[in-house]
Amino acid sequence: MNEFEINIPKVADILISQCSLFNCSLEEGWENYMHPVLTEQVTFEEVMDYIKKKIELGNLFYKNFGG
Repeated sequence: MNEFEINIPKVADILISQCSLFNCSLEEGWENYMHPVLTEQVTFEEVMDYIKKKIELGNLFYKNFGG
């Protein structure tokens, strides 16, 4: 993978960072604060699916191994 290759985990991380910075929803962050180079490569739905899977995995881990 070269440094300019765009992948869903990287875009999801950028989206979450932007939403945190601008204190907005994921959808608003996608529409208003993401660079077109990113949003033209992957869809909002693809990124949301990735984020939801990570949240589910985190909840499962916490349920089984967390406090």
